[in-house]
Amino acid sequence: MGIEIFFCEGKLICVQVLLHLLIFQFNLKTKQFDNNQKVNSKSSKQCNSQFPQKWVTLKQILVSKNGSFVNLIKFDENWDQSIDFRKASIYGIVSEVAEDMITWDQKSLEIQVRQYIIEIK
Repeated sequence: MGIEIFFCEGKLICVQVLLHLLIFQFNLKTKQFDNNQKVNSKSSKQCNSQFPQKWVTLKQILVSKNGSFVNLIKFDENWDQSIDFRKASIYGIVSEVAEDMITWDQKSLEIQVRQYIIEIK
């Protein structure tokens, strides 16, 4: 199981543990980070860190790999989506504005490019 800690927008710290993403927000009065949100995220038993966590300010989306899953979490709309690669060895990167995600995984042995598309209904 992996644990990963990273900053989101400077005021938030996100901690990925097991099946949860813990979000800590900086409290100006106490000058400490308070745990104010717990988000369930999909995971598998194995984890590695070849896919860095990424906070995309423009879209308010967090891209978080946990085990064989890549989770896309949008906090302001309480929305999430997961991609299951069925193998923990996933290498990947997300473009600066999260329009593209490029991955390589041990199961498919292929480079895959995915695009973030917003559907307006």
